[in-house]
Amino acid sequence: MLKAIVVVGGIAIIFHHIITLGFIMGYHKSIYNHRPGPCRLVPGIVNGSEDIFVLPNGLALISSGMDHFHINPNTDLIMHGFKGQIYSFDFNQPDNPAKVVPIEGGIDKTKFRPHGIDVWHDEKTGLVQLFAVNHGIEDTIEVFDLDQDRLVLKHKQTYRHKLMISINDIVATSKSSFYFTNDALNREGIKRKIESLLLCAWSTVVYFDGKDAKIVLDKGLMYNGINTSPDKKINLCKSINFKYNVSIQKRSK
Repeated sequence: MLKAIVVVGGIAIIFHHIITLGFIMGYHKSIYNHRPGPCRLVPGIVNGSEDIFVLPNGLALISSGMDHFHINPNTDLIMHGFKGQIYSFDFNQPDNPAKVVPIEGGIDKTKFRPHGIDVWHDEKTGLVQLFAVNHGIEDTIEVFDLDQDRLVLKHKQTYRHKLMISINDIVATSKSSFYFTNDALNREGIKRKIESLLLCAWSTVVYFDGKDAKIVLDKGLMYNGINTSPDKKINLCKSINFKYNVSIQKRSK
């Protein structure tokens, strides 16, 4: 009798897990395309695109060539030749293709594989800085000064911290502080696969003040995209939990 109860209970747990995965993947939803007008493919980007930030002047910065291999070594072999780059696209000249933004400075470009990006604009000095999540040998945050006259990125700083585990996205709060999301507790390997398969709510949102970091939101199911409200008082963070999709956090002063 006990054996039958255990078997039935195990089957029920597995069935519930499969149903939960189905809800997360959105198989129960109907998706309708809504477009503001005609859409077309922007030429010039050859290694895919992951994130985009549009400056007030209409210039967009786009991250490309993200590294998937630390998560899944069996990713399409074609992607092994991808090159991590930042592209620009000018919405004031929409018929022109996207262009590679040259990078200057000490960063190893062969290990630059950008993911989420954000921009900090100092209105007093006019300084524009690009913050980029980088999946190199380890996950880091790379900071660049944008020379808008030459349209060149000058590498300024690399940030490392033990809480930078599996970074997905970033939102800058000053020239040296930012929030970022870890979409998992484990960066790679069998532990990462088990964590994803079992839907472990171990992802985090972390605040870095320029010197140290602390977790400000935890127990998330793959926290990924993060942004802040126009008044900079509220953070919005996207997760894949089917019960809720956006976490709202009031920022402390």
